Amino acid sequence: MKKMLIVSLSLLVLFTTNALGFDINNIFNAYKHKNIELCFKQVSINGMTGQSIERCGVMKIIARKMMKFNYIDEKIIIDNFKAIDIKGNKKYAYKLSGFNKVLFNMFLGKKDIKELFYKIKINNSTYKLVPKYQSNISSVYVHFLKDRVKKIKIVDIYANKTIYTFYDFPCK
Repeated sequence: MKKMLIVSLSLLVLFTTNALGFDINNIFNAYKHKNIELCFKQVSINGMTGQSIERCGVMKIIARKMMKFNYIDEKIIIDNFKAIDIKGNKKYAYKLSGFNKVLFNMFLGKKDIKELFYKIKINNSTYKLVPKYQSNISSVYVHFLKDRVKKIKIVDIYANKTIYTFYDFPCK
């Protein structure tokens, strides 16, 4: 009887820990099912020269459909694995790849993160993701604050980095 009680308590602790545990898939799945607008700061760093370019804007997610990045002088619409870049009167369309493909897969992709990336837990709020598919992306670092994505750092095979920091309105 005592053994049965100990086993039952052990299982209860195990299930409770897993149920309350942090799951990167659940956080990104939440983004896939609701419309969201987030302010962001984007810093792009050239791996060879160290030159960095900083931009700010608003990212809008339309659940299961598209993402829009609104910068002061440009709009990028990511939809169905293609990107449309609008600058003034000019419109450019191209196949989704690199940094934009990673963001699309994470926030709107049809697959879970675990199907696309190997997960390495760095600490309680940060994961390193390594693509399981052939890609020019080397790694993705995702930093969470509670149950929200706070920062994403994407590194490609040429050591170029793009860092997105997300924050609530009003945008700064």
